[in-house]
This record gives sequence, structure tokens and C-alpha cells, in this order.
Amino acid sequence: IEMGISDMFFSNIDLSNVTSEEVANFIMQAEEKGIKFNKDLTTDLIIYADEDRIRQVIINLLSNALKFSPDNSEITVRTYKDNDYAVLEIEDKGKGVLPTEQERVFEKFYKKDSRDGTGLGLSICKSIIEAHNGIINVRSDGKKGSCFYFKLPTVDKS
Repeated sequence: IEMGISDMFFSNIDLSNVTSEEVANFIMQAEEKGIKFNKDLTTDLIIYADEDRIRQVIINLLSNALKFSPDNSEITVRTYKDNDYAVLEIEDKGKGVLPTEQERVFEKFYKKDSRDGTGLGLSICKSIIEAHNGIINVRSDGKKGSCFYFKLPTVDKS
């Protein structure tokens, strides 16, 4: 994606529907840890995007939320419209991300702990969201929980 050689196939998609479908795919995994999903999804949130790539971002963010959430906790998944943007937020109750690490988590090969993984997931997510003229970031006090979110331009339905 960064080199511009990855083909993307854009169409109008409903971010809330795609998000709901991906959350459903994680229900069994969440139940194994006693984690409950709270969904607050705005309907009819249309974006012009490569659906497979956006799914890849949502899957990565959900997977990370599950990985870093303590057993018997909750993950909140929200979509909503903010001016001309569709926003997806995934908020967990994990340890959080220190303010000094928040920029670094999107760098290639950065790993917060000695956790499994390559340290590429969030870097790839950032590339995908930026290729869609969007923004991806995290909010956290570094003590309790993180909220990873992205914003993508909405499609004017008029």
C-alpha cells in the first residue's frame, strides 16, 4: 500500500454493517474470555472504500482489543457521523497506551510488550486508512483502557 502497488477496489459500503458483521465473527473468541461486546452503531453510514481493506482494519483493531482486554471485561464498538466523516471507535478495558507511546504504536515493528505478533498490524491499518484519505489514532491515559478509532469521509447521498 505504501508503495502504491496494491490494487484497491472502491465502492459505497455501509461502515456500520461491515463493523457489525466483523464483531459477530469475534463473538465466540470473546465469550472464551468472558468478554462482552457493547455495540452502538449508527445506521446508514456510507463511505466510498475498499471493503476488504476496511474489514482488514476492523479485524485488526478488534483482535488487538481482545488480546489486550482482561477476562470478564467489555469492549465497546461505536460508529457515528462527525460532520463529513464516518467514525469507528473500539474501546477496551486493557492497560492502555501511554501518551509517550501513542504515536509509536502505528510504526512498523513496534510492539508494546513481548506479546505475540510482528508489530505490523497497526502500521498496515494506518496505511490503509491514509490511502482512504482518513485518520487513525488512539485515545488513552495509559492507565486504564484504550480507544482506537478511525475517521473516513462519508458519501453524500443526495
